Amino acid sequence: MRLQQANCVQDFNRALDINPRHFQAYLCRAAFYGFRKRYSKAIMNCNAAIKVQPHSVRAYLYRGALKYYIKAYKLAILDLTKAADLDPSCSLVYYNRGVCYHQMKMYEEALKDYAIVLLLGGWKEADVKVLVNRGLLYLELHDYANSLEDFKAVARKTPGDIKIHQVIGDCHHRY
Repeated sequence: MRLQQANCVQDFNRALDINPRHFQAYLCRAAFYGFRKRYSKAIMNCNAAIKVQPHSVRAYLYRGALKYYIKAYKLAILDLTKAADLDPSCSLVYYNRGVCYHQMKMYEEALKDYAIVLLLGGWKEADVKVLVNRGLLYLELHDYANSLEDFKAVARKTPGDIKIHQVIGDCHHRY
């Protein structure tokens, strides 16, 4: 699969022929189909993985992310909420759910999830991505002061990013 060869799915199929309850084979096949943008097949493999291990955070996280790609945001939120219930310390779950809430214009919920990700830490790229998303959300809400603070924090972490400095200038202008 890492070599991006389509015949890897045959290996997953063979593993499932040998052991139809092979959880990892279902998740790998879901990842393969997701990479190929065959989201319905990927979701079906997540469903099968969940039947094998109904308390798997990864399976719900994958399925939630796949549902995001097909713009089924409400269903994605349900899966991501289940994943958060299973592992309340998984920042990736809250980040993805925050993005879904943001897409649905449920801004308060998105802000809560972005804040949880920042509080949990443990995911290096999270700070910049979350601060950018939250800054953009604040811009949508016309809360230029908070947006400015988030983008200033991003600028400290990525000082050479011209786009961030442009957004900071825009925030100052609007503020």
